[in-house]
Amino acid sequence: MVGAFLGYQLSLTLLTPAIPTVTTTITVTPEPPREITISGRVSTKSLGTSPIGVIFTSKKTGMTYIGELSENLYTITVPNEQQYDVAVEWRGLIGGECFAGSFPVYISSEGRSLVQVDWSC
Repeated sequence: MVGAFLGYQLSLTLLTPAIPTVTTTITVTPEPPREITISGRVSTKSLGTSPIGVIFTSKKTGMTYIGELSENLYTITVPNEQQYDVAVEWRGLIGGECFAGSFPVYISSEGRSLVQVDWSC
């Protein structure tokens, strides 16, 4: 009987599903800083006046942040990711404040947390 099976070949193929390869890339981006420190020089253009402060008012929240001056230099820390209206407070024979401009503060996680900006009005 053994000789009767010599001419036959048995082939067995197992059908197994291919296991797919899944590559997942996870990118972790650091959060942007919550606060930004801004510094610079403040000056006035009117004769007989001198700056005494710089005022940042958030257009988003309405909060006001006041930077005190020392020799016309200021440093102020404000929340990031907001736009601010900036005014210069001054004194002379009378006192007041003037609108110096708008300033957007949007510093990314790769950005610096210290910004220098000069104001004049």
